Amino acid sequence: MSELDPPFGTYAPTALQKAVISLARSTFLHRGDFRPLISKLLTALRKGPLDVERDTGRFRLHHADNLIEIGLLLHPTYNSQEIDFIAASLDEGVFLDIGANIGLYTVAVARRSETARVIAIEPGDIVLPRLHANIAASGVANRVTVAEVAISDRNMTGGLTYKYGDLAIARFEEGLEGGMETRTLIDLLKDLKIEAIGAIKIDIEGREAEALGPFFREAPESLWPWRIVIEHLTEAEWGADLFGQLAEAGYVEVGRTRQNSLLEFCP
Repeated sequence: MSELDPPFGTYAPTALQKAVISLARSTFLHRGDFRPLISKLLTALRKGPLDVERDTGRFRLHHADNLIEIGLLLHPTYNSQEIDFIAASLDEGVFLDIGANIGLYTVAVARRSETARVIAIEPGDIVLPRLHANIAASGVANRVTVAEVAISDRNMTGGLTYKYGDLAIARFEEGLEGGMETRTLIDLLKDLKIEAIGAIKIDIEGREAEALGPFFREAPESLWPWRIVIEHLTEAEWGADLFGQLAEAGYVEVGRTRQNSLLEFCP
């Protein structure tokens, strides 16, 4: 089967599924532990994924095992503030979606501009077919390059582990079976011949955060991104070193959403 076989729209929500989605969006059922329950109910109502079209793109959602898919399904403006922030930097260079998952940011940013170049970096073999399908369905394949590697502080091989059984919360572990490749960010940019970065979106569940330290030590300032969207957690969960390093490099937090800090380079 190809990535769009059957074609997008085949799994359009039924009237009953639409009613459940509408109810969940307008009540407490879209929050917390209720979200996966609603997602499983929607799956039970008709076997198979859901084809959902937003202003930001077209997405085939399997949703029961992926927090991002659940969020996109139950929140039409999911992460819209972050997407607006990234899109404002498109004229400054490429957009790197590090840990692209199903392509929420990749597709949305690529659709904002016919000239935007987007690099989707995603190693997960389970979500990669979903990423490719959403890119193709949204008509942005000519502006998106998918790098099927993990990003870390050194080149090595390993595999992914998933926290809570959620495909959106993955961590690369060195030495695990699977032969998954990791690259340093600076090496990957050289391979892709990237000379300017408008924005980076980066999560920190895996080893992605470790990649930023060597990058800022090795890369020329001309290669530093103008904007960074990075997940913010408590110091107890991952420490303050990375934010301190970014602040020292000249990044200022200009906004904060529920899950992410919005950083801008102010040399």
